[in-house]
Amino acid sequence: MDCGRWFKALMGSLLKGRARWFARRQDEIGPSSPEVHRREIQRLEAERERLRTALREQQAAFQARHTILDRFPAEGGIPLAEVDRRLENLGRIRQERLKAQEEACERRIRELEQQLRRRFGSAHRKRFGPQ
Repeated sequence: MDCGRWFKALMGSLLKGRARWFARRQDEIGPSSPEVHRREIQRLEAERERLRTALREQQAAFQARHTILDRFPAEGGIPLAEVDRRLENLGRIRQERLKAQEEACERRIRELEQQLRRRFGSAHRKRFGPQ
């Protein structure tokens, strides 16, 4: 092989390596970067906290309704026991829905954290510290 071909092969290899490195670098700073994962995790954690607050409010509201119903006797229409049963069912359904949404947020957070560890490994810990 003469020097011209050897040089051309070497430069081609170097350019391909540089292109691969550049593509990897773009992935790190693009939509799949650790920072994007962290922002998504923070957004989901905020959503989880909002759901927990809504659940506490729902439980407090149910308790308040229950307390009010206990004070006043039933005056006709629907017996108090039936009102109680309906309120309990409604409260249970709403609480289960909020808990399911909270669990979905927690699962998504765990998935994103696993993706972050898998994709960026120890470099992620060095750059951003322990999460």
